[in-house]
Amino acid sequence: MTNARDKANIPVLNFSSKGIDDNATSTVITIESGGDVGVGTTNPSEKLQVMDTASNIPKIRLETSDGGNKRLDLSVESSVGTIASTQSAQQLAFKTAGGEAVRIDATGQVGIGTSSPDRELTVGGVSNARIGILSNDNSTGASQLQFGDPDNSQIGRIYYEHSDNSMRLHTNNTEAMRIHSNGRQTFNGSSTTSGHGNFVGEVGSSFRALAFEHTNGGGIFGHVTTNGGGSVSYNTTSDYRLKENVSYDFDATARLKQLKPARFNFIADADTTVDGFLAHEVSSVVPEAITGTKDAVDEDGNPDYQAIDQAKLVPLLVKTIQELEARITTLETNNP
Repeated sequence: MTNARDKANIPVLNFSSKGIDDNATSTVITIESGGDVGVGTTNPSEKLQVMDTASNIPKIRLETSDGGNKRLDLSVESSVGTIASTQSAQQLAFKTAGGEAVRIDATGQVGIGTSSPDRELTVGGVSNARIGILSNDNSTGASQLQFGDPDNSQIGRIYYEHSDNSMRLHTNNTEAMRIHSNGRQTFNGSSTTSGHGNFVGEVGSSFRALAFEHTNGGGIFGHVTTNGGGSVSYNTTSDYRLKENVSYDFDATARLKQLKPARFNFIADADTTVDGFLAHEVSSVVPEAITGTKDAVDEDGNPDYQAIDQAKLVPLLVKTIQELEARITTLETNNP
């Protein structure tokens, strides 16, 4: 085939066959009749197919004339596709729509939406928000998923602690929840795994399924305990070591007589009559049994209802019975 030019000084390119021959005896580039181009192969099966039969590592290189200071190699090694850059900064950037989308720096850190990754994976967005994934040794340290600017103390993170096999959730740079290797869940920085802790998650003989811990480090002040027999105990801490000014001399009967037990139904359940108290009528007699304030409303004007812990009335009942028993004994003694 001849491609003739009608202008002087323009060379004529002659193709004696479907291949372009160099000075050697082999075909270097082949153009099939269908338009497929082969480099290093005389039988291309794609629009552009590059083969290196000598090293078995085909490579395409884009390079400037300054000694390879800026170069991009596309190659296939050991069945793994590789894009490599030998820029002076040792970084590789991918751009879309005129802007940078992904960058891989010289240490292998990847940035998406940011040109300055500072984690194995950094996802940048509005206000420099980031997600960082840190992978340390699989027996010590932690693998982290991090949210927010690492230079800002208000940061959230989820990470797996390899040293004790726990999963931890941090909000505002403070531990909020921890899932231990035994499945127990602790909250608000409690790290204990047995006997104590602000936690949930265990059922069995003498296990605390739910516990409440003082935020000031004062220990447990209440817990829900299960046992092997299938029963559940709802406990408030009552250890003598936590108390002072203990007195046994008070008039329980007079206070008890101020309580007004009643029968009523709840508006939402008109067909069921129950025994109980009105919270505001108890608050002046046993204030520790009542939570909330009479006629209170929330910020939206909705009722903020009072509640009662009727178990708090038990000490008053017991003391009253003891006082009545003493009176009965006195009467029996004086009137045999």
